[in-house]
Amino acid sequence: MINYLIELPFGKNKRYLNRGGVVDKVLGGWQVNGINRYQSGVPLSFFTSDPLFTDFLQLTGYLGNLRLNPTGQPFESNGSFIPNRFGLQSINPAAFAPPPQFGSGFNNNPSGATIGSAAYAAYYADPLRFFGTLAPTLSNVHSPAFFSEDVSLLKKTHITESVTFELGAEAFNLFNRTYFFFPTTDLRDTANFGFQSVGANNPRRVQIRLRLLF
Repeated sequence: MINYLIELPFGKNKRYLNRGGVVDKVLGGWQVNGINRYQSGVPLSFFTSDPLFTDFLQLTGYLGNLRLNPTGQPFESNGSFIPNRFGLQSINPAAFAPPPQFGSGFNNNPSGATIGSAAYAAYYADPLRFFGTLAPTLSNVHSPAFFSEDVSLLKKTHITESVTFELGAEAFNLFNRTYFFFPTTDLRDTANFGFQSVGANNPRRVQIRLRLLF
């Protein structure tokens, strides 16, 4: 964050055009103020909250959820807008896969495994396979950066020794930047996974004010 206040060096008792009269009334007493914020994105975490995958193992997963497995594809997409969707798909869903379901070998018998059989023993031979191998956060995959500029311009004109007239203008979100929310990183939410919705930041607003001090 950058805060600044700049008094322009023109007019009476200033470095340039140090004189009174009309010159001071027109060119003197100007101030520029601003608050600029520039924030980089934060590393993202990807997971699945589906209870079919977490089962009782969710207590040892990431925040009660399980991490995903990388597939080898790029994590980030080309950043294009998808037709009929309000938002930007910045994450490639094909880069992630859920870990195997811990209970499927017993409850659903996908491979015909029964307790005590070789297939059953092979399915549960490596308990770690039921936890995703993806890192808790991906340092090279970030949320959108945030940029914002709020600027004000102030003109002070001394009418008399005890009376001052002020003309001010403020611009919030000066460059009318659009801010994107964090993308959805829960693989269970298949319809929205990897999408950033738009519109957290307010649009540009400009206001003008007049004030008489006496």
